[in-house]
Amino acid sequence: MRLLFSVLASAAAASAAVETITEKGYENLVKQVGREGILIGFGKEEQMAEIDEYFKDIQLNIAVGAAEQESISAITDMMDMDTGTTPFALLYGGKKVRYPLEDTSPQSVAHWVRSQTEMRDVDNGYLKLVDDDQFSSLVFLPSRVAIALFDTEETSPLSDIVSAVANEYENDILAGELSFVRATKRLAPTRYEFGMETATNDPPQLAFYGRRKEKYKPVFYNGPHTVEAIKEWIDSRSGAGLIEKLKENMLVPLSDATFDPVLKTTSKGMLVLLHAPWCGHCKRVMPTFKTLAEDLRQLRSKILITTVDATVEKTLSRRFNVNGYPTIIYVGKHGDSVEYSGDRSLDSLTEFSYKQIGEQVPGEEPTAVTILRDANIEDIVNKNTAGMFIKFYAPWCGHCKRMAPAYEKLGEHFSKKDVVIAKLDATKHTTAAGKFPSVSGFPTLMWLAPGADPMSAEKYKAGRDFEAMKKWVDYKTGTAPDTAPVKETPPASGQLGTAGSVLHLNADTYKQLTGAERSKGVLVMFHATWCGHCKKLAPDYEKLAKHFADRFDSVVITKYNAPEFPEPAKAAGVKSFPTILYVDLPLYAMYHFVK
Repeated sequence: MRLLFSVLASAAAASAAVETITEKGYENLVKQVGREGILIGFGKEEQMAEIDEYFKDIQLNIAVGAAEQESISAITDMMDMDTGTTPFALLYGGKKVRYPLEDTSPQSVAHWVRSQTEMRDVDNGYLKLVDDDQFSSLVFLPSRVAIALFDTEETSPLSDIVSAVANEYENDILAGELSFVRATKRLAPTRYEFGMETATNDPPQLAFYGRRKEKYKPVFYNGPHTVEAIKEWIDSRSGAGLIEKLKENMLVPLSDATFDPVLKTTSKGMLVLLHAPWCGHCKRVMPTFKTLAEDLRQLRSKILITTVDATVEKTLSRRFNVNGYPTIIYVGKHGDSVEYSGDRSLDSLTEFSYKQIGEQVPGEEPTAVTILRDANIEDIVNKNTAGMFIKFYAPWCGHCKRMAPAYEKLGEHFSKKDVVIAKLDATKHTTAAGKFPSVSGFPTLMWLAPGADPMSAEKYKAGRDFEAMKKWVDYKTGTAPDTAPVKETPPASGQLGTAGSVLHLNADTYKQLTGAERSKGVLVMFHATWCGHCKKLAPDYEKLAKHFADRFDSVVITKYNAPEFPEPAKAAGVKSFPTILYVDLPLYAMYHFVK
């Protein structure tokens, strides 16, 4: 609580911004002033008002007064001071100290007052004065951002400014999200030396400690010593206020600390310009990025347009293999990235952004076919609940172009159903294409069962007209009764086939025959009822069963409808039909036979 001026004269105070001290008032003041103290100015009323306001802002508990003009000579005589060289004097705890510096700014005066009082060893508002142990407990918490001021003295002009900055973050500090600490060479020697080892300038130095891994890589501030500049720096590194700015479609720079938290706020991803401040090409494309951010404001919940100074944010630079400037990338919500290689025109960047999030590019013909890309393949596959029919194509492929109308019609036909009709430019989105079995020609069509690994996708080998593809998708989704496979009746429990005949297995009998307690070798043909190769092999396979009839006690010939009972087939590594597998009795080993 500030010292009250009950002992001061008030007759001349009407026009002054601070209390006026008379000769009599000074005599009483000397008797009553205690630990909090008072700063007296001589002939400096307006300046004292400015200092008083500053002391209040930084919560410095020292009262401020101005000596009455008629009383200046008497007061300075009682203080044994020369008013010609003493603009201020401090009364504190029985001491009378003159101000010795030429700099009379409020910051310098506050610094000097702290150095003359016990307040140099106490907290400056939310800026905590710490020792080595306190520094660790407040700074090195994985989930907390911390700002550390390193100084050789207990207080400096910069400490008052940082204290005022800390007051701006009161809610974040009280919520445990942010800490402001002051580490001095005397009170926290270990942390002080460790911090200053990585600093580029002499103390005082202000450092930012991010979350988690960034805890041990402080970033030092090199900007102006003003509240506004320091606050802007903290915001840019911590992410404070960034989300609000991004929602307003402002092009906001991101840092190593803020990149992933901001990425999580999008439903799709971010377009990022990684640049260098000195790069001429970067400077020319920056206005385009600002316009792009404004143009895509209606898509801000899906995609954000941002920038990163790759010369400063080294972690992000290494993460995205930045070898030149500018580097433009799209980063999906799950961290997958696609580098942009087109021209830097607004139209090209707009088209690229729309396509990465699966939106129709303005001016393009609408399509009912889902477009797969490196950036969206994971999301779409993870949401595959009814199956996917995929066309792998190349833009230059004549066969692909000729079948395009039929495939578009197929997409329209199934547009109101859960099944996904999709296409993928395998020449451009090689990462996505690489998740599937190899594509040796164009077009290649595949079926991916619900919830299945893309590498288990089944290649389609029938006609490329609409009716043929529709019939096959209907069959795969179980919506075509006339073409649905006939369910094979498995043998009754305990009945494990007849000598000379092929034993038809289900999941249970397969497990029983091929498990660790099996009593004979088992030959299994994994097949599908619609598979032409399987049908051609069937007669020879029946003959094989008859050939081994006299050895039925040691080997059994079986077949397994893989689409009907998919799990065992998947576990056995079956990717095409027919696949023949032999489970050997003594070795407990499985052998695959080439068709």
